[in-house]
Amino acid sequence: MSMHFTHYTLIILFLCTFKVSTAQISDGGFPFSAQQNNIEIPTLKINSPAHAKLMAEDENNAWGNRVAAPLKINADLNNAGKWTDLDKNARLWTLGIHSKNAKALALQLDNFYIPVGAKLFFYNEDRSQILGAYTDKVNNPKQVFFAGILKGEKIIIEYFEPSEVKGQGKFRIFNVLHVYKEEGLEALSPIEDQGRDFGDSAAGCHININCPEASAMQVQKNAVCRIIMVLEEGMGYCTGSLMNNSSEDAKPYVLSAFHCQSEYTPMYEFYRFDFNYEGTSCTDPSNEPSFNSITGCSAIAGYADTDFQLFELSSNVPLSFAPYFLGWNKDIAYEPLGSNLIHHPAGDIKKYSHEFSETRIFNNTVTWDNDLITTPQSHFRVKLDVGAYEGGSSGGPLLDNSGYVVGQLHGGTALCDQAIGFCGRLAKSWEGGGTPDTRLKDWLDPLNEDATQIEGFDPTSISGQTVTVDGTVALENGLPFEGVSVNLVSETNPNEFTVLQTVESDANGQYVFENVLTGGDYVIAAELEGCHRNGITTFDLILISQHILGVAEFSTPEAYIKADVNGSGTITTFDIIQARQLILEQIAELPQNSAYYFMNDEFTFAVGSSNVFENAPTGNPFIINLLFLSEDTTVPNFIALKVADVNGSATACP
Repeated sequence: MSMHFTHYTLIILFLCTFKVSTAQISDGGFPFSAQQNNIEIPTLKINSPAHAKLMAEDENNAWGNRVAAPLKINADLNNAGKWTDLDKNARLWTLGIHSKNAKALALQLDNFYIPVGAKLFFYNEDRSQILGAYTDKVNNPKQVFFAGILKGEKIIIEYFEPSEVKGQGKFRIFNVLHVYKEEGLEALSPIEDQGRDFGDSAAGCHININCPEASAMQVQKNAVCRIIMVLEEGMGYCTGSLMNNSSEDAKPYVLSAFHCQSEYTPMYEFYRFDFNYEGTSCTDPSNEPSFNSITGCSAIAGYADTDFQLFELSSNVPLSFAPYFLGWNKDIAYEPLGSNLIHHPAGDIKKYSHEFSETRIFNNTVTWDNDLITTPQSHFRVKLDVGAYEGGSSGGPLLDNSGYVVGQLHGGTALCDQAIGFCGRLAKSWEGGGTPDTRLKDWLDPLNEDATQIEGFDPTSISGQTVTVDGTVALENGLPFEGVSVNLVSETNPNEFTVLQTVESDANGQYVFENVLTGGDYVIAAELEGCHRNGITTFDLILISQHILGVAEFSTPEAYIKADVNGSGTITTFDIIQARQLILEQIAELPQNSAYYFMNDEFTFAVGSSNVFENAPTGNPFIINLLFLSEDTTVPNFIALKVADVNGSATACP
């Protein structure tokens, strides 16, 4: 059976939107201005900060890992840039932003929504770097977006909008991040020669993760990510790693370093976690490699004395990222016979460092440059024999030779040869400060098994088994809805989807998918043909009319969805006309809409989105996501919303 999805103008029903909404997925392609020479791009020039002043601020505030400063602006689709009509079916908005002497620029956007069919690009002036096209896939509940980092003094924004969604897209650029340090570029030189650039790391200083020296860490490397920290004070780099927990449920916990953000005001919704940012071989690549990103997180636990910070990402890590969740060892007396450090020095591609000898617990206090004094035995002291580290490496996991995390990098003496590092001990972070928000055990051992060590977890390892997935379709009044077609859809790659099974709900509204393979990501969606007249009465016409007249406006997203009878994205007298035509049997079905929407009962609309036309929900309320399916699962109910039946009186379709 083929799948039919109605296009509801503001609430996106296309299956391609199921993808993890905060993974910044780009569809590729080229900006339209590159294809047409007559596109005008106005430039907004902003006051550039003096780099010497910024450096002095860093020195005075101990902001050692800040690489970019924020410049506040207020530019949106209405008050800045220029609209150009491409033809009767599309238009283009362009804006250039120039900050003198910037080594690179990045942008923060809010009030962000990209409708289906629209495309958003960011690129530098010579188009040597192009980001995009970004589409409706990047919409997220907080309506924010982070764009960057593009080298040079000027960044260009280009937004393409087809006529069918004219006026629906929105975003505001409120912050320009002006990169003033070489470290702010996406790859950097070795620590003893700041004149070098991407691909020029000195042999014996930084070792690429795919060099022979790192051969034993080829599984563990997939857990490590670069963190771009977006702060009220600017932007900086650190390193993090995915951590397994006793439930082995792929909860997206990332371990990093407390000091990375302790001196700043973090903007967690803009934090970006870049996975797979590495060269393909031991040799430095000549061009910057691609990577996979997730934007947004919550800081759930941290402790200054052992310098750990635990984040929970705003979404699960897609299987297409090939993630790995590191195992750990919390033995309080354990001193590894050799240790390994995987990290992103200064935001560069993934690197590797190693100590051959026993890694010792440091029995003294350590005084840090932010005046923190950490207690005895809170850290390991690591004397690196291979590789080095530098700013941005902080938070990188310290692993024993079996690949278990025993700590994370805090700092030390970052020499190019024989660097000495201090790493906060996971065994001490386990109890931390004695509360859930200052220790690891509540998060990494939710089953309270108290195991000293747990293995790493590869989500693909559970594939090949079969389980059942079941759910229920119900009317708004809670009664079962029989005969609804429910589709199980599988992601075969980030942009392709396959219908695996289609079943119908039974007399109890229940449906079951059997023999579903574990280890995959799935989507469930429901549909029903016919029954357009069901539940529609003149009372519904009165309710729609009262809303239009402002007598009794709708207060829920569901009411707006049902009242938009013609699927135009607005509620007008045309909706009343089409509903009346159905009642009078002048038409048998709605020409531009389906009879029912089936809404995920656990979907949470964005704050203030009772009027979905002014506050479009982010994500897709009409699908159910199943990520990392590993066991028999009962999913949330589908609730049937009958178009034009505003008062919810419709019964099951006869």
